[in-house]
Amino acid sequence: MCTGARHGDLTVTIKKYPAPISLTSLTCLMGTLQAAVMTLVLEHKASSRRLNWDIRLLAPIYSGIMIFGVTTYVQTLVIRRKGPVFTTAFRPLSTIIVAVMGLVILEEALHLGDIAGSILIFLGLYMILWGKKKEKEKKLKKSEKCDEGIKNGPPITKIEENIAKT
Repeated sequence: MCTGARHGDLTVTIKKYPAPISLTSLTCLMGTLQAAVMTLVLEHKASSRRLNWDIRLLAPIYSGIMIFGVTTYVQTLVIRRKGPVFTTAFRPLSTIIVAVMGLVILEEALHLGDIAGSILIFLGLYMILWGKKKEKEKKLKKSEKCDEGIKNGPPITKIEENIAKT
């Protein structure tokens, strides 16, 4: 039985909220509310909750907007276009990027384990991309066989005649 490739196989959340910026905003709002509740529960001193225009306020704002907001938005777009596998597959690359940035900016030393781990991450990513390519080729060949079967099948008039006889 021939079935067409399922295009747009998305996660449930993206199906429910098709606007990626709205979804990102809702996710950030919920994270903010959870953090506020946890702060009220865990931090009993009122002086520690006071907001000042220093690094203690600017760092979380930057992290929330740039890191979480932009990352969530980009992940939502990738999930919509390529599916959830690609988002999960590329996530370990952030560890490699952090190691490289630490090397360049903070002049941290790289160890053998860092290099070996990076190589394993790249190999794993390559295997995932290779497997997805083979899967796509297999689906393409299957759909081409289905198209040939439809083209070479009996004419529609013959099918209608057979249906009318029964």
